[in-house]
Amino acid sequence: MSAFSFPNGIDIIYAIIIIIGSYIIGRIASDFVKNILKKFKKSNIPEQLKLDDVLIAFASNIIKFLIYVWGFLFALMFLGFSKTIIEIFSVALIFAILAVIVFSLKDFIPNAAAGVYLLKSNLINIGDRIRIDEYEGVIKEINLLNSILELGDKSRVTLPNSMIVKKRIIKEVTRKKVEKK
Repeated sequence: MSAFSFPNGIDIIYAIIIIIGSYIIGRIASDFVKNILKKFKKSNIPEQLKLDDVLIAFASNIIKFLIYVWGFLFALMFLGFSKTIIEIFSVALIFAILAVIVFSLKDFIPNAAAGVYLLKSNLINIGDRIRIDEYEGVIKEINLLNSILELGDKSRVTLPNSMIVKKRIIKEVTRKKVEKK
C-alpha cells in the first residue's frame, strides 16, 4: 500500500474548499478571541492584572494558526495522504508549535511570577524610593510583568519584575513622625 494515492478532481476541490474554509474560520476565531480578551482587559479587574496588547495578539494568532494547521491536515486527508503520514506531520507540527510557545514565553513566565510576588509582598510599594543597579528613583507603577521607576530627572524606566526580584534593592526608609498624645 502506498503512502499517497493520486486524488481525483472532486477530492482536490474538497481540499481547496477546506483550506479556504479554515482560513476564513481562523480569521473569524482570531478576531473573536482578540475582542473577548480586549473586553476582559477593559473590565473592572486590577490594573496590574490586565493583559498586555502583545499577549492578546499572541493568543489570537495562536488560535488562528491552529485552525489553519487543522484545515491543512484535513485537506491532506482528502488529497489521499495516508493516516501515518498525516500523524507524523501532526506530531512534528505540535513539537514545532510547543517550541515556539516555550521560546516566546521564556521571559513572560519569570516576569509574571515575580510580578505576583511583588504585588503580594511588601518588597517594594508604589511611592518607595529605591536604587537598583544604576537606577535610582521612585516606584510609580507595579504591573504583572514590569514596574516603572521615575528617576530624579522625571524620566521613567521600565524594569522587568524578574530583574527587580533578582537584583539587590536599596530602599530608602522614610519614617513618619509619631505624634505624642
